[in-house]
Order: sequence, then C-alpha cells, then structure tokens
Amino acid sequence: MQTVQLFKSADFGEIRTLVLNSEPMFCLADVCKALDISHVTDVKKRLKEDGVATAEVIDSIGRKQCATFINEPNLYKTIFQSRKPSAERFTDWVTSEVLPSIRKNGIYATENIINQILENPDLGIEMFTKLKEERAARAKAEQQATLLQNENDLLTQEALEWADRPLINALVRAYGYGIDDFSQGWRDFKKELLYRYGININARITNHLNNSNSKQKPKTLDMLDDSELQNAVTTAVALCRNECIDISGIIEQKLNRKEEIA
Repeated sequence: MQTVQLFKSADFGEIRTLVLNSEPMFCLADVCKALDISHVTDVKKRLKEDGVATAEVIDSIGRKQCATFINEPNLYKTIFQSRKPSAERFTDWVTSEVLPSIRKNGIYATENIINQILENPDLGIEMFTKLKEERAARAKAEQQATLLQNENDLLTQEALEWADRPLINALVRAYGYGIDDFSQGWRDFKKELLYRYGININARITNHLNNSNSKQKPKTLDMLDDSELQNAVTTAVALCRNECIDISGIIEQKLNRKEEIA
C-alpha cells in the first residue's frame, strides 16, 4: 500500500497525495471536489492515460479502498476544466504549498529509499534518470500554468465582449491543428458546447435542414446566436487548454485589432 500524504486547506478541503515512481500524484476525486466538478468519470476520460494510476488507500472509517490518482500535468488539465472562480487560487495553493512539501530537493527520498540506493547503485541511476524526466515534465507543467495565467489575463469579461465568429473559428482550428484532426476538432467543440452550456449545434443544423428548402448544410458557427458567442469562445479556449495549445497569439492579435479600431 502506498504512503498517502494529506494536505488540508480551509478553502479547498483535503487533498490526498502520494509519490509514485518519484512523481507526485493527486487524488482525482479530492481535486474534483475542491473544484466543484461533479462528473469525475468524464474528467478522467479527458486525461492522459499514462498520468493516471490506481492506488489502495484507507478511507475515513478504516476501510481499504481503491482511488484514482493523477500526475501534475493531468492535475492542470483538471483545473482547466473547472468553472469555479477560485480555480486560480487552487493552482496557487498547489504550486506554492503542496508541491514544495512533497518534493525534497526535487525528489521524494525517504530514509528507506536512501538505504536502497546505497545498497543498489543501479537503483540510484534509475531514480536520478526519472528525476531528470520529472523535472522536464515539471517545467512543461509550469509553462502550462504560465500560459493559463496569460489567457486568464486576456480573457476578462471586457475582452469577451468582442467575441465573434472569426475568433471562434481561429481557436477551433488551432485546436484541430493541435490534435492533428480538424474534423475531430469541430466535433469536440460541438460536444463540449453541448456539455457545458446545453447548446446543441447538431440539432439546430437538423432543424434548419428540415424547415428550409435548402439542402446545403449550414456552417457550424452560423447556428450560434450572438448572445452565445462568449460561451463558444470559452469552450474553444478550454479545449485548447486541455491539449496545452498556446493560443495567446490568437487572442493578442484580436486585442490588437480591437485597439486599432478603437
């Protein structure tokens, strides 16, 4: 059974963590609870499989239970899926308090592990190789956090007032390029829009074809009402965030055009 380390916060409750192969892992159910995400199974489906693990833990009444734990990159992906205003503060708490407490000089070296390294130098080589990989993953995760902050700064309520269809098109295309499948990109966008806001684009397209003489399928974005454009931008941004796609250039370009017009 893995050794579980518990972190408590007045704002976010309890988060169970453990170290698996020298990598910090976070209990997915605890993270979702802290972020007011109710569909844990749906969240898990959106995560990278190689960063998800199951571990045996002891619950509050002493029973052995299996719990899902996620690594740091998947933690950020989960945070990106939250619409809770305090999600940014949760990120700050994890990066400033939780992770530094887990790591010891960049590696979680218990007395038992130190003894194993002394007895088996090959184990030390293996662990330090993993440490190098973990640091590279951490640097990438920190870069993702920086991108998230940049996007949050740009995507203020004031900025969303100029949301339009060309911007949404650019964001969805960036997502499609990032996953190397433009058609799937648009399918994911429509699916996520339905999941987040109940906006059923496919149903609208079907109704349009049934109620008009035209046999030509309308464009996806033409099926959006102007009042729904802000939600569509937020959805497209969330998709890009989940795949760690840098869209700051797209947003900055839009902001610059807005300033030129003003």
